[in-house]
This record gives sequence, structure tokens and C-alpha cells, in this order.
Amino acid sequence: MKTIILPGFSSKNKEWAGEVKKHLKDSMVYEWKHWKSGNSKDFSASDEAMMVMHWIAGNPVNIIAKSIGTIVTMYLLRDKCPIEKLILCGMPLADLEESEIEIYKSLSEFDAKRVIVLQNKDDNHGSFKEVSKLLGQLNNKIKLIEKSRSDHEYPYFEEFVEFLTSG
Repeated sequence: MKTIILPGFSSKNKEWAGEVKKHLKDSMVYEWKHWKSGNSKDFSASDEAMMVMHWIAGNPVNIIAKSIGTIVTMYLLRDKCPIEKLILCGMPLADLEESEIEIYKSLSEFDAKRVIVLQNKDDNHGSFKEVSKLLGQLNNKIKLIEKSRSDHEYPYFEEFVEFLTSG
């Protein structure tokens, strides 16, 4: 099964996405429009989600998403993209308005057995505590893994592979 990697907003996330790709047999890194244009105003989560939908052409995929990539993924879920397994890292709740957090409601209907969330305890873009509270309201059966880091880096490549290759 192909895995699509949806990285964070900053172009420095290309390196993280490249590392994820090295650990997976059949994977592709999606590059945000604003990475190519150099203009951060070119980013729209809903527009990027539409492009990803066209990119995968209705084929079932796994998704690994980090930070802003988790928001794009919520649009994909809302629009019934055929996602088999889903890994979310670094949900950026601290950077979002309440109205923007609403899109995460898309998770409430996704099969909890097919998703894991990894969140660093003291991620400055959204703490484990914040993410735990939100997931508790949306779907408390989703597996949320607290990591001990206090940054927005998610180098948990072996865990990604383990989840994607498990039954």
C-alpha cells in the first residue's frame, strides 16, 4: 500500500519527510505549493487537500502527517478520501483558532483501530495535554502516544513502520 507523507508547513520539513520515506518501501512525499513558490500565502489546507485527492486518484493510501499536514488530512477524511491507516504527529493546536480546530471533528468517524497519534509532551505547537483533551472529546478510542520530547520534531520512524505493517 502506498504511503503519502504530508509534512509540516516549513520547508525544513522536507528533511523529516525524506527520512520517513527512507524507512518505507512504497511512499511519496507531498510538497506544498508554497515550498515551490516561496510565498507562504500560497498555502491553503483545503486547496492542498484537493490537490492530494487528485494526486492519489481514488486509490487507497496510508498517510503520515505532521503538524499542518494533520489539518490537510482532516480535509481528506471529511471528503471521504480512501485512507487505510493514518499516523498523525505534532497536531499544532496551539497555533490554531478555535474555528480552525473544528476540522479535527473529521477524526470522530474514522476507525480508531486504523489511526495513531504521536504527540511530544511539551511540543510548543500543541502539547500532549491539549491533544489528549481534544481526542477525548472526538474519539477516545484513538491511540494517543505521549513522547518525552519538548520540541516539534518527530523522528519516530520505526514506530511509523511498525504501525503501518501491523495486521
